[in-house]
Amino acid sequence: MATLAFSVAGGALGQSLLPAGVSLFGQTLGGAAIGQAVGGLAGVAVDNVLFGASLPRQRVEGPRLSELRVSGSEYGSAIPLVYGAACRLSGTVIWMGPVAERKSTRTETHGGGKGGGSSSSKTTTTTYSYDVSLALGLCQGPVRALRRIWADGRLLWEAGQDLDGLAAGLQLYPGDAAQDLSPVIESVEGAGRVPAYRGLAYVVLERLELGPFGNRLPNFTFEVALPPERTRLSDALSDLCARAGVAPVQALALEGQPLRGYAIPRIMSAREAIEPLQRAYFFDVREQDGQLTFLPLAQAAQTCIPEDDLGSFDADARAAESHGEDTPVPRLASRRADVHSLPRALAVQYADVARDHQAGVQQARRRDALSRSETELQLPLLLTADEARTIAERSLALAWQQRVTHEITLPPAYCRLGPGDVVSLELDGGRLQGRITERRFAAPGLLSLELVADRTGPGSALESAAPPGVPALAARNRAPLRNSPTRLILLDLPALRSQDAGAGFYFALGPEAPDLRWPGALIEGGGQPQPESFRKLAESETAAVTGCALTALAPGPVTHWDRAASVDLQLDDPERELDSLPEDQVAAGRNLLWLGGEILQFASAELLGPGSYRLSRLLRGRLGSEAAVAGHQAEEAAVLLDGPGLGRFALDVNDLGRPRWYRAVTWGRDDADAEVMERSCEGRALQPWAPVHLRGARAANGDLTVSWVRRARLDRRWRDGFDAALEDAPETYELEVLDGDVLGGGAVLRRETCPAPAFTYTAEQQLADFGTLPAAVRLRVCQISPVVGRGLTTEAEL
Repeated sequence: MATLAFSVAGGALGQSLLPAGVSLFGQTLGGAAIGQAVGGLAGVAVDNVLFGASLPRQRVEGPRLSELRVSGSEYGSAIPLVYGAACRLSGTVIWMGPVAERKSTRTETHGGGKGGGSSSSKTTTTTYSYDVSLALGLCQGPVRALRRIWADGRLLWEAGQDLDGLAAGLQLYPGDAAQDLSPVIESVEGAGRVPAYRGLAYVVLERLELGPFGNRLPNFTFEVALPPERTRLSDALSDLCARAGVAPVQALALEGQPLRGYAIPRIMSAREAIEPLQRAYFFDVREQDGQLTFLPLAQAAQTCIPEDDLGSFDADARAAESHGEDTPVPRLASRRADVHSLPRALAVQYADVARDHQAGVQQARRRDALSRSETELQLPLLLTADEARTIAERSLALAWQQRVTHEITLPPAYCRLGPGDVVSLELDGGRLQGRITERRFAAPGLLSLELVADRTGPGSALESAAPPGVPALAARNRAPLRNSPTRLILLDLPALRSQDAGAGFYFALGPEAPDLRWPGALIEGGGQPQPESFRKLAESETAAVTGCALTALAPGPVTHWDRAASVDLQLDDPERELDSLPEDQVAAGRNLLWLGGEILQFASAELLGPGSYRLSRLLRGRLGSEAAVAGHQAEEAAVLLDGPGLGRFALDVNDLGRPRWYRAVTWGRDDADAEVMERSCEGRALQPWAPVHLRGARAANGDLTVSWVRRARLDRRWRDGFDAALEDAPETYELEVLDGDVLGGGAVLRRETCPAPAFTYTAEQQLADFGTLPAAVRLRVCQISPVVGRGLTTEAEL
C-alpha cells in the first residue's frame, strides 16, 4: 500500500517541483516520472519512518544546508519548497539579457613648460563598464516579501533601502496564481514570448552593475518572507503529505508550534522531507484509523499491561519446544546495542537566526569514555543557538536511551496496539515504559511486540524541550549559566591494576545534579582544612558510573557463584547504563562493582526503570573484600570500577593513617562553592590480603600444628602451580589465639610472629593459655607488610 501510494504521490511532487524535467543523455525525463521513481523507492521504507516499524536502517538523504548557498543556472534545476516565516535561499538564474557594454573616453593634456617653450601632449583613456538584466528564481510561491539580498556573502540590499546605483531596478514576483509577466524580460524577448512563471517566486534585477563584482556575476542569496499559513509545523506537514497524495492527515497535536524557516531545495520523497522536521521537533508518525497521525514524542503511556499478561504462550507451541509445565515463561526479553556503536558526541548544523542565516554548529557530548564515535545532523532549519543545542542534547540522549530493546508476547486482547504506541509494563513490582516499534503475530491469536525503552513522558527532559521557533521556551531550556557542583567519592581500595600498588585513593567524579551541565572537575587536597594549603591532585572530564542500593544485599558465598542473592541499584544519572554479560566474561574481570565496602561482580543487570537495575548472578568478596560480604544495608553507595571515569591519585606513605582534606572543584565554578571533606587513607593497596585455607592437626601429645596459604594481591597468576608470588618480603605473619567461640570477638590470649605460613601451638602453651587442653581453638592470622604493617585477617576454629 505504501509503495503504491508514494509512487503516485511522488509523481505529483515531482511535477510540482520539477515541471520542466531534466535532460539526460539527450533525453528529457519529466518531473512526474522522476518523482514517481523516487516516491516508489520511498514507499518501500515508509513503514519504518512514518509508522515506526523496526526495520534495518536505510540511508536517507534529506535537505542539506550546503544546497541553499550557491546560485546556479542549470536547466531543469528543482524549485525549492519553503516553509516558515523566513528563509535564505540561493537564486537560480532563469533568464539573463545581453550584457550591455558602455564606453567612456577621457582626454588629459600634459606638458607646456614656462613661457610655452615646450610642446604639450594629450592622453586619451578609454574605460568600459558592463551591466546586465537578469531574473533569479527563488522558490515555489507565493511569498509575501523580499527582505534582504546578499552578493558574494556581503549585504547588498535590505527592505526600505535603495540600490545606491548598483541596479536600475529591483522587482519581486511573489509566485501567485495571478502573477503578471516581467516588462523587463518582455522588452528584450518581445511581446508574447515571455512566460509569467506563475507559481514561481522570482526576482528581476534591471541593469545590474558588474563592476563592483569584478565584471562577473556574483553569487546571490535572498531572504524571503512567507505567507502566515505556511509558518506552522502542522501546516507544513499537512502540505507535504498532500503533495505526496497522502491525505487527509491528523496533525492537530502539533498545532501551535511555529516554524521559522525550512527549505527543501531538491527533489526528494515525502519521507526525506519530513525526517529533518521529525528530528528537530521530536514527533512520532503512525497510521491510525486509516490516516497518518502526527503526535509529540513526549507522551504518557496509553496502555498499562499487567504482569499476568506478559509471557503469554500457545500450549501446542510450548509442547513442541519441549517446555515443561513447570518451566517459567520469559515475561520480557531484553537486548542492548554495543556502546561502541553509539555516538559519544552529536553535532547539529543549522541556519543561525542571529547570524544572517549563516551555518552554525551546536554540539552535545556524553560523559562516557567507552564510545569514541561522533555524528553530525544537518538541519536546513532556521534556529537559535539555544534551540540547536537543545536538539543536539535530546537527540544524543534518545540515541542512547533507545539502545535497549524489549520483546513481549501478549494475548489477543491487545491486538489494537501498534507501532508508535507507548505502553507501561508492570514487572516485579515496578513499571517499565516502552514505545512499540514493531508488531508481529506469533502463534495463532498471540501478539509479539518489540519496544524501545521510553523515558519521554510527562515530567521528562524531552517534554520540556523547546520547540524550534519559540524563544521563550528556548530560553527556559538553555544550558545553565552555572555548571553543576561535583560529587566526589574517594575509595581506599585494593590495587585494581599492578601499577596502582602504592598509597593512594581511587576517585569517582560526577555532577551533583545530572540534569545540569558538568564539564569536569579538579581534585585538590592538603594536610590542613584551609583550602589555601591545597594542591592539585587530579582532574577528569568523564563522570564515573555511581549509584545507590535500593535494597540490602544478603550475605552469600565467596568461593563460587551466588545465584540466590540480588540487589536493586539506582544510578545517580538515569541516562547511564549497566550491561548483562556472559559468565565467562565476568569471570575474566568485567562488571566489577564496589558496593558498601564489598567488591563484587554481576552477570545479570535487569532494567527495572530509568537508571534502575536488579543485579544478580554474582561473584562475591572479590579482591580480598570477603570480610564485607555480610552487613549490607539499603542506601549504600555504589561505584562501577571497570566503567568510565574512575581515576586514582597517589599519596605519600607518610600520609597513611593521617587525616587529610579534599575537595572537587567544577571547572567554571567558584572554588569556594566546593565542599571540603576529611578522609584518612589506610593504604588498602599495600595491605596483604587475608590468608586462606587455615587448617590444624592435633598430635598425640596434644600439640596443634597450624598451617595456612598466603595470597598475592598484585600478581595473582599461579605461575608454578604450587605457590603464589611473594610480594611482601621478608615473609612474616602474626598469629593470635582468641578467647571465646564468637567470630570476631574474644580477648587475645597469645600473639606470635611466624616467619613461615605455619605454627605449632604446643600442649604446654595451650595449658598456659586455657588451664587445660581445649577441644577447639579459635585463631586469627594475618600477613605483615613492611610498609603498612598488619594485613587483612582470617579467623577459624580448629
